[in-house]
Amino acid sequence: MPDSDTSYQFCDIDFQDDVFLRDYQDYCIHSMPDKSMESKSISVRLKFLNLFLNKRKRSDLCLSFKKESTVVGYFFLKKNPNLESLYIDFVFPSRSLARFSNKDRGELFKAALLNLCETYKTKQFEGEIIRGAKLKGYIGFIKRYVKFVNLDYSDSKLIKATINKDDIPR
Repeated sequence: MPDSDTSYQFCDIDFQDDVFLRDYQDYCIHSMPDKSMESKSISVRLKFLNLFLNKRKRSDLCLSFKKESTVVGYFFLKKNPNLESLYIDFVFPSRSLARFSNKDRGELFKAALLNLCETYKTKQFEGEIIRGAKLKGYIGFIKRYVKFVNLDYSDSKLIKATINKDDIPR
């Protein structure tokens, strides 16, 4: 799927863009990435997804990742000034990825990370998996298709994720 003939790029997210808003709302309503969105009421989920997005907007980098001209995902990152790392605050796919296999989605995530490493001169990504809903499926996807993510379960309240540049297959 990702290859050297394909053009990949990051752009700043336009928070007023209809495609972004539709992708974000669709992902959050169906995937419930934060415990505040786990209500059965759609109106309650909508309220909390707006609060969740406002927190993500405070990230140092709010980027959409494009394959050629199609947005395939969104990254909210914070810079770690003391280390050569970026903190992944939130990542989610575009609805355009629905037509791709899970394996291809993993390959696109890999391409995005390698692009970020090159663009921002980073050697490591860190983050925490905060979701409650659909956690087993999410972890299963990571273990099967994004094997280079190191998961740390030592804290019973959260799962830490670390990605080292050298561990990302080329």
